[in-house]
Amino acid sequence: MKLFLLKITLALLLFAGVASSCNPDPEKEYPQNISFTEYSLTDPSCRWVNLPYDENVLVINSYEELGKYISCEENSFPVIDFSKNSLLLASGKTLGGICEKKAKKLVLSSPDKYVLSIEITIDRSLYISEPWCITFLAEKMNKKNVFELDLTYLPQ
Repeated sequence: MKLFLLKITLALLLFAGVASSCNPDPEKEYPQNISFTEYSLTDPSCRWVNLPYDENVLVINSYEELGKYISCEENSFPVIDFSKNSLLLASGKTLGGICEKKAKKLVLSSPDKYVLSIEITIDRSLYISEPWCITFLAEKMNKKNVFELDLTYLPQ
């Protein structure tokens, strides 16, 4: 009987070990800072087109998708490794002239929600509505992820 209990205990321990190895990642803690690299069009023959300027973030994961928002002479798109990266494109409009704009941080706040913090320095003495666009590369992302923009407008 002791041998039988020992075998059952050993089998349960073995099963528990295998079951725990199926989920090698421990429970992730949130929020998590996500690294990114600002991206700009260096080729003067390229320009952004068809941007919604609706204060949302577009996740671009292929050259086909990129072709909807960029126009380059001779279709010479900039090189991006879409197997590892996503191009994130945020756009909107200000109520003043833009002096400076920069993405401050990208945070994964839950398993499928990101918060992108952007600071825009504006000159409110210019009574214009000016469109803005910020693009950057980050690790490959799923199109189903939800993005929230945290916009801060700073006076000049």
